[in-house]
Amino acid sequence: NAVAACRYPRMNDAPLYEPAGIRGDGPTSATRYWGLGQQEYYKKADVWPLAPEGEILVVLMIEDTKGMAALPDILKDVPGVGAVLIGEGDLSQELGYPRQYEHPVVLEAMAENQVSIEGERFALEDTFFVVATQNPVNFHGTYPLPEAQMDRFAMRFELGYVSEDDELHMLDVQQKRHPFDDLVAVLEPADIRFIREEVKLIRITQELKRYIVKLVASTRNHKEVLMGASPRAGIMLMKCAQAMALVNGEQFVTPDVIQELAIPVIAHRLALHPDSDYGGGTAAQVISDIINETEVPT
Repeated sequence: NAVAACRYPRMNDAPLYEPAGIRGDGPTSATRYWGLGQQEYYKKADVWPLAPEGEILVVLMIEDTKGMAALPDILKDVPGVGAVLIGEGDLSQELGYPRQYEHPVVLEAMAENQVSIEGERFALEDTFFVVATQNPVNFHGTYPLPEAQMDRFAMRFELGYVSEDDELHMLDVQQKRHPFDDLVAVLEPADIRFIREEVKLIRITQELKRYIVKLVASTRNHKEVLMGASPRAGIMLMKCAQAMALVNGEQFVTPDVIQELAIPVIAHRLALHPDSDYGGGTAAQVISDIINETEVPT
């Protein structure tokens, strides 16, 4: 019967299975572990709630789309199923969503500015962009973004903790209500489009463009870098420098703006050699060293 077919893990001090490949102990061995007789075992080792004194909860695990489709019939025809566990990893991959966080929908939105639903494509507004957060702790069950997707983020910031005064201010403003309650729009989509056009008018010399190219290219030859930055890094650094110049009220890009933005724009695109990574090296330090070693145009 089904109860007799159950298998249990061996105790920690038990010898390894021989031959290799046997999956768990049957009831005869298991009863010795627990100090039970055969009759007592069979009385307890039955499926609850079908057997009132049973202590086995049957959990059904489904890992593919066929199982999901058959689930209603299974629950109807098979008595005693106490819970259903969806095997997220295998099922998500079968549906086209790899268990690592290379989410094709997000990647499509970032790379092509569109989403597809059942083969039909829908264009996103030109003001659409992606903002993501990454928690530096509790990585269990999560995966780093793949390089191809990281490369599509223009910048990455590490915010750290706020000052004591700022934290005190947070307590004051949230004592009776949340700031989101008073949140209002400060720009219309048309305003964003206008600002984008203004950014394009910020001047940047050929010398500074070449300076950007040298900074990016140096990451590909650095001894601590396994994978350097792609040309997209240089494009983003130029555009971000133009935007920063506009915010600062300048009409042209200066070297100091490029240097200020180099780490947040380039560092997250690099993959370090394991020796450097495990030895405490960081991509930010690599970029800082490259800035110090690269001649600044005058």
